[in-house]
Amino acid sequence: MRLDYSSKLEVLQFVNEQIGEAFSPVRDAAVGIRSNDGQLVAGWVWHNYFPEAGTIEFSGAAISPRWI
Repeated sequence: MRLDYSSKLEVLQFVNEQIGEAFSPVRDAAVGIRSNDGQLVAGWVWHNYFPEAGTIEFSGAAISPRWI
């Protein structure tokens, strides 16, 4: 398994498909986990950042419950 910081759009789409959320590729940050064969198996998205309030939301999805 390995972390994937370089496939932001793919991770955003993966998490969106799993939980039905619409993330912004401009505003939101994302990181994924890939299996040894390169399959995206989990992803996390940081979204709705409001620096004035000091808050941010965090969403994640995975194909296996052991990743969340």
